[in-house]
Amino acid sequence: MAASGDRAMVPGTYWAWLGGTALSLVGVQAMAFAMAWAAAGQGARFAALVPTAIVLPRVLLLLVGGAVADRVGAWLVLIASNAAMIVVTVALAAAAWSTLDLRLPLLLTALAIGTVDAFQLPSSGSMPRRLVPPDVLARAMSARQLAGQLWRCWRPCWSSGPPPSGHRTRSRLGRITGGRVTPGRLVTAGRVRGSRRWRRVRR
Repeated sequence: MAASGDRAMVPGTYWAWLGGTALSLVGVQAMAFAMAWAAAGQGARFAALVPTAIVLPRVLLLLVGGAVADRVGAWLVLIASNAAMIVVTVALAAAAWSTLDLRLPLLLTALAIGTVDAFQLPSSGSMPRRLVPPDVLARAMSARQLAGQLWRCWRPCWSSGPPPSGHRTRSRLGRITGGRVTPGRLVTAGRVRGSRRWRRVRR
């Protein structure tokens, strides 16, 4: 443990881990935005189904992920999770560049992301306690919370701006949701489109 006078310092290994974690959050958000953008081209209902497929396995398997981290070690779980995400990202990129229908790859990728998150989040949450001595743990946790809050404040920038006008589905979705694609607004967009169809049928 390094020290300056009587004040203990947070180890450099923790700052390296925190920087890598913050950088990975940027990549995760970029991929989530790309998936939402691609799913929006398949319709509002499908675009709302993609984030649901991410959240559902994350909620169901989170306790299992914590138990696995306690049994085999957090470091091994983190390495395996990152390796799995590399494979998932490369597979989705290959599917996006091919002529395949994107709906099935997007759903499978969403399920994979939610499953990996369920195992990665408990292990990542235990890292400050493993890397930092107890007397500076509060400062280390404060730095991690600050990084998380900055990421949450910066995150809406990825989802701002209207979709390109060349795509009819995306342009309609942009007008309904105000140019910002979120799960709640996608569901609302689906309801608006459904109500318009019902009015046309009644006429």
